Amino acid sequence: MISFFARLTLRLAAGVERLDAEERRRIASFFRARQDSSGGFTGRQGRADVYYTSFAVRGLGLLGELDAPGIESHLVQKIEESREASFSCTETISLFFATHLWEGYSGRTLLGDGLLNRFERFRRKDGGYASSEKAAFSSTYHTFLVFGLLEHLVPDFPINEEELHQFLQKRQRSDGGFVELEPLAHSGTNPTVAGLGLLACLRNRSISIPMDHLREKALRYLRECQTPSGGFQANGRTPVADLLSTFTALSMLYEEDCEDQIDLSSAWNFVQSLKRETPNGLGYVGGTWDHEPDVEYTFYGLAAECLIK
Repeated sequence: MISFFARLTLRLAAGVERLDAEERRRIASFFRARQDSSGGFTGRQGRADVYYTSFAVRGLGLLGELDAPGIESHLVQKIEESREASFSCTETISLFFATHLWEGYSGRTLLGDGLLNRFERFRRKDGGYASSEKAAFSSTYHTFLVFGLLEHLVPDFPINEEELHQFLQKRQRSDGGFVELEPLAHSGTNPTVAGLGLLACLRNRSISIPMDHLREKALRYLRECQTPSGGFQANGRTPVADLLSTFTALSMLYEEDCEDQIDLSSAWNFVQSLKRETPNGLGYVGGTWDHEPDVEYTFYGLAAECLIK
């Protein structure tokens, strides 16, 4: 069984080779410029944190430039902090993604055992995972990230298939999209991508539960989220497209072999329009309203290009 994240990584690795070599160099330069003295990477302000470090490590890894000194010491520090501090679910996921990638690059083991236990404090009664310990409801997107990470690192991790199926049924709305939290009424692009990812996780288990109707409705919703600009909107009430929604939508449409059902040329043009030259290299902004590129959106822009190219 090949995990969703493994398949995505293979697609990105194939696409990056088709990008212009000078452009790849300038994007790597942008990532490197955001590394601080701790060895980690920063957002638009403040000190380095594990969230932005994860995006920079993934971006540099994709570019074949994961040789910046100090990364390991930063990750080791964050691993130790995560044992005691109340890391959010997002931070915990970011830590594991970045460290797993670094382990593959360096050949050293940093994480050790106990992956499953790290996420138990975020688990809720419906079988999903919340964004933080204090959150009352599980998050569709965080549930997808946790399941996807476990599928990637612990292929035989236990899963209650019927519980997950019920979780998905309760999160899908009449328009075919999924909501982020169960009480919400309006669907969104990212939770719909998450819902489709969880359906793919169930499909990988070869279960007998019928899921085609959930999948087809969700894919139709996702296709309809592409705007005239070529990018994808976060939801039907947000008419302006953004780079996060565009990348996540593209990643799932390629996963489901549905990329030929959208306008890829205009999607490419949208991503290209978000490039920004900086004194330290080439970065990407989050949307047409944005002005300052950062590590997170630069990863999304690079990854989106790799998919479409």
